[in-house]
Amino acid sequence: MSQPETAGVQQTDSVERIKMSRRKSYRQVRIQMIGQRWSNQHPNRL
Repeated sequence: MSQPETAGVQQTDSVERIKMSRRKSYRQVRIQMIGQRWSNQHPNRL
C-alpha cells in the first residue's frame, strides 16, 4: 500500500524537475534571442 504512494510522489517530483529545467532552458533561449536582436540593432555598442 505504501509502495504505490511513494512511486506516485517520485513521479510527480520528476515531472516538477522536468518542468523547472524546461522553464530554465526557455528563459536562456529568450535571453539569447533578445541579446542577438540587441546586437543586431546596436552593433557599435558591443
